[in-house]
Amino acid sequence: MERARPRGRALSLWAFALAAGALASACARGALHGDPVARLAHADAVAARGGLARGQIEAGGFVLTRYLRAAPGAGRLVVYLDGDGDAWHRDRVRVRAQPPPFEPLALALAAADPAPAVAWLGRPCQLAPADAAGCEPSLWSDRRFAEPVVAALDAAVGALRREAGAARVELVGFSGGGVLAALLAARRDDVAALVTVAAPLDLGAWLAHHGLGPVEAADPARLTSERLDDVPQCHLLGERDAVVPPALLDGYRARRPRARVEVVPGMDHAGWAEGWPARIQAIRAAGSR
Repeated sequence: MERARPRGRALSLWAFALAAGALASACARGALHGDPVARLAHADAVAARGGLARGQIEAGGFVLTRYLRAAPGAGRLVVYLDGDGDAWHRDRVRVRAQPPPFEPLALALAAADPAPAVAWLGRPCQLAPADAAGCEPSLWSDRRFAEPVVAALDAAVGALRREAGAARVELVGFSGGGVLAALLAARRDDVAALVTVAAPLDLGAWLAHHGLGPVEAADPARLTSERLDDVPQCHLLGERDAVVPPALLDGYRARRPRARVEVVPGMDHAGWAEGWPARIQAIRAAGSR
């Protein structure tokens, strides 16, 4: 049964839902809004471009979908986390009763990444069957950044690192996935670098800017964490991004002045796939600072 939400709470996902909608090109809309089987087939095709193979990881009471390209002796595994997806119906009041459709931009970035060992990790219920264990609408709405989600991803990143035979991980998160990547970096001791793309790392400022209600989450901009402070990090923002305007990261940057923040001229929320291999290599060459 579909759950209705008060409009103030429901709108707390609206801008992210708009972002997910903007990601769908004309040729991908059928997969984006189709049935779960079609969405998974679309994701498989995106992953195949970069030689990433699909599998599953059991973590935190969830079965998470993952794509992996491993390389013996790589030393570092790059793990990508995607955005939130289109969690709301068109009335922007009702949360979808089943895992929402989304265009996997971070998966496209992972497939294009020239690093030897690369993975894409699905969040709970993302690219999962509708009856997957533990899936319920709060996990893709007001609790999408909550502790059970972060804990499950934390365990899954560890399992992925061991499967790939890597000593350290580099976390790359798009949009809401960037929030989760920062929360993971704050609790792990094996993070070599953190890269976010169009991510609202100051959740408080982002919610206030859009006039949205609260979500159950730790706010990376207000988090006290020496581990997060010490991780080399680069945060990419689009000059023309109306979902996450660059000024909204001012609070995060003030808290962590060593973090590199790069505003890309002319970029909106969705255009990051073009030129990604050169962009991510330049970030690594600069030491993510």
